[in-house]
Amino acid sequence: MDMTVRYDMDGQSWHHSFRTSLLSETELEALLADAGFRSFEWFGEKHLWVRAAVGL
Repeated sequence: MDMTVRYDMDGQSWHHSFRTSLLSETELEALLADAGFRSFEWFGEKHLWVRAAVGL
């Protein structure tokens, strides 16, 4: 999915465009692990939020 968000503040505006894709919990944890994160805690009934901690 391609998205653009428009921000307005103090009479100025800017756009931030990005592409997103749906990841499974397993896929997201694997990507986070590749970036050095080791501990994952999911929140909410649908697990829409995750807390990840850097491992040593």
